[in-house]
Amino acid sequence: RTRRFSSVLRIRNYASMAVHKFFQDEGFYLIHTPVITQNDCEGAGEVFSVE
Repeated sequence: RTRRFSSVLRIRNYASMAVHKFFQDEGFYLIHTPVITQNDCEGAGEVFSVE
């Protein structure tokens, strides 16, 4: 079970890195965008409103 799980993780890593490298080579940029939700986290929702 552990060997199978680690094999799956390695395959997923290889596939993810191949896709990442392809787009990087094509001139795309990896951007991590912020997540906007309706949940009020730590009281910060009172300061900002999203319409």
